[in-house]
Formats: sequence, structure tokens, C-alpha cells
Amino acid sequence: MLSRLADNPAATAGATTGAESVSRVVLELAAGAGRGGRVLGVYSKACNIELAPAAGELAAPVVTLAGRKTGNGPLNIVVEDFAAVHAVASTGTASYLDRNRLSVGPLAVLLQGAVPWEPCPGWDRLRSGRGPCRRRLDSLLRLARRRVPPGTLLDLLPPSRSAHWPGAMGPRLHAAFTAIFERIEADGLPAAAVSLAGLGNGLTPAGDDFLLGAMLAIWLRSTRAAAICGPLARAAARRTSSLSASLLHQAAAGHCGADWHAFLQGVAGDDDVTLERSTAALLAHGHTSGGDALAGFLWACRHERPPG
Repeated sequence: MLSRLADNPAATAGATTGAESVSRVVLELAAGAGRGGRVLGVYSKACNIELAPAAGELAAPVVTLAGRKTGNGPLNIVVEDFAAVHAVASTGTASYLDRNRLSVGPLAVLLQGAVPWEPCPGWDRLRSGRGPCRRRLDSLLRLARRRVPPGTLLDLLPPSRSAHWPGAMGPRLHAAFTAIFERIEADGLPAAAVSLAGLGNGLTPAGDDFLLGAMLAIWLRSTRAAAICGPLARAAARRTSSLSASLLHQAAAGHCGADWHAFLQGVAGDDDVTLERSTAALLAHGHTSGGDALAGFLWACRHERPPG
């Protein structure tokens, strides 16, 4: 059990670093009883930590310790010194979260004094904007395709483009996603959510990224988004990684990262320069994650009514 992986190491913690900002969702997790966890993976800009699920939680939450360049996200703690995290964390390192700190091995990331960050972008205000008209959506698709190489789900949006998907699995993934897209067009997103979940390569598979983007578009377009997206996330989460499942549940609740906040503000507003800049930032996520998530967003926006 994750809860047994780490007793509270605060009493024996060595080095400390501060948190610059903490997502409201993480602060709510920290406000309850302390819980153990383990490091899922450490990367150049982030460290993902799976916590023990509390009673009633749909999935084990995955908290991300992030550097400044990664920035705020729905489950992020932005730390002052990410190099200190990188120095002590490795896959499996025991961790512990309480209201004062997130401990990773001998390092304590102190939460006191951090700026709380709100992961909900303010959907009522965004819905009152001009919204994504068809002309603007077509312009966004053209912009995105200029900025990302072939091999993302943007290739499959109409007008589709012929593209060679890289890697040994490329042709099979292209064929699988093409078949799923045909099913989506015929039966709607809920019918295909399970087929999309976990499909693709990478830390967050392409199918999950597509679902995340689609759910955010539903939030932008519908006051019934929670009722529509909750079942999608629950169906998909059972078939993918704990990291992806955690992010899908956050998207179903209307939560997303700072780059999505800026992008959604651009979509709802009148400043095309800001929209282009925020789109570029979004497309820089991962190897293909940004493009795959934007494909889901554009697909859901192109439909006259939100799926579901």
C-alpha cells in the first residue's frame, strides 16, 4: 500500500526548499490526514509523485513538483529550487504529504507561505466571451499544423493531411486512431472514450491527451460540463496510467494548467496575437501531448452541440 511507503519523514528531514505556488487542489489534499506516496518518475522539469488514495477518491492523485518553467498546473507545486528535488528523487523514492510540507526522501518542500493557485479558469466568464467561431477554429488548426511535425492527432482532423507517423508503431497507431475517429463521428465521444484511453506512446498517451482537450472544450461550451465529463473520465481512467487518470479527473472537474488558462482566454477574447502566443506555448507540452490535446479541443469545438 502506498500509505505504508513513507511514515512522516519531517522529523528526520535534511535539506529544505520552499514552494513558490501550490494548486488549490493540492492544498486541499494536504489539509487532510497525512498520506504517503512514492515517486513515479523524475524528469528535467518535473517530478511526479503518486499519493495513497483516500477513502472515496476515484484514483490515486498524482502531485507534480515543478520548476518555474513548467509552472502552475491542477496538481502542481512550483518549487523554488527544482535542482534540489532532482538531486534526491528517483523512481520509487518514498514521499509524504501533510499540511506543512511534501517530503521526498530527505528533502522537505515547505508549503507555508506559498501562493495558492486556482486551477479553474473561470468558465462562466470565458463562456460569456465571443467563443471559438468556425473561422477561428480553422485558423487555429492551420497554425498548429505549421508549428508541430506530422504524427499528432491534429493530422486526423478535417481537412485531414497525409502524414507518416514515426516509429515502428506509427502505422498501427494511425490506423487505430483513424478507426476511432470514424466511431466518434458516428456515435459521439462517450462511445469511444474507452477505446481512446491509454492509446499511444509517451508519459500521457495521445488518446488521453485528446480526451483532456475535448473535456476542456466541453467546459467552455456547456454549463452541463461536469455531468458530461465525469463519466468520460471515469471510463477512461480505468484503462490508463495513474498520471493520466489523475489529469483526466482534473479536466473533468474543469481544472487545467496555466498554459491552458492563457489559451482559453485567447480563444474567448479578441486578441489574435495573444491567442497565437498561447497556442505556441500549449503545443510545446511534451513531444506530442500539446498537439494531441489541442486536437481534442478543436474536435469538440467543431461540433454544433457538445458531445454527450
